[in-house]
Parts: sequence; C-alpha cells; structure tokens
Amino acid sequence: MRKIQKMKRWPGLSLLCMLCFFRAGAIEVVASHKVFYVPDNNGYSAYAEVYWQIAPSSLLFMEINPGQLIAKVKTEITFRNETGVVLQDKYIMQTNPVATQQQAFAQNITELQRYKLPPGKMWMELKLTEVIDSNSQFYAVDTIQVTPP
Repeated sequence: MRKIQKMKRWPGLSLLCMLCFFRAGAIEVVASHKVFYVPDNNGYSAYAEVYWQIAPSSLLFMEINPGQLIAKVKTEITFRNETGVVLQDKYIMQTNPVATQQQAFAQNITELQRYKLPPGKMWMELKLTEVIDSNSQFYAVDTIQVTPP
C-alpha cells in the first residue's frame, strides 16, 4: 500500500517541476510610433520615432562574468512601401550588467529610434528576438502615412 502512495506522488512532482521551469516563448513589449515634420530647405521633411519598452521578466538573463547578468535582444526595424524596402536598421540591444536576477527584473528597458522617411504610405515592421533564445520573439507591423503639411 505504501509503494502505491509514493507512486501517486511522482506525477504531481513531475508536473510541479515542469511548471517551475516553464517559460512563455515571447518577449513582452509595449511599442508605438509617431511621425513628426520638421522644416527643411524644400518645405518639410518627415521622421518617425519608434519606441518600445520590454518587460525584463520576459527575458532570459545570462551570466557573462561571476555576478554579472545581462540580456541581449536582436532588433530589426524595416520600413517598406509598394516598391520594396525603404529603410532597414538592425542592431543588438544589451541590458546593463547587474548582480542579481531581482536587479535584472527591476531594470527599465526602453528604446527610442528616429528615422527620416520619404512621403507616402509605408509599413513599419518591428522584430525583437532574444539572442539567447531565438524562439522568444516580438513582431509587430503597422501602417505609416507620411503626408507633409
């Protein structure tokens, strides 16, 4: 009888272990953009500000040195129109090194980029991918209409 009770505990213990190590496969992001117009020699030119904030608890942090945790996110921003790619930017963001996971999760991870854009209708794509886990991504597409005043 005692052996049967122990065997009943294993499925529950296995489930608990899986839940403790389960991680959602997506970076949690709040992103937006805005188009601004500035005077230039030919009237006005446009630029887009693209900005986002990443929830640090949705990232995997790695230890680069003893007591130094960081996360890295590959960033890809693409502006397209009917004829193809208008502008593309790719780089890797890295968080500041911290000593503990609690400090890592307390970080404010924000980014702002500005891009000069030609007039017309475009689609902006924002793709963020964790360097440590390429399955953990954020992807968004939005329409931008650049119409100088």
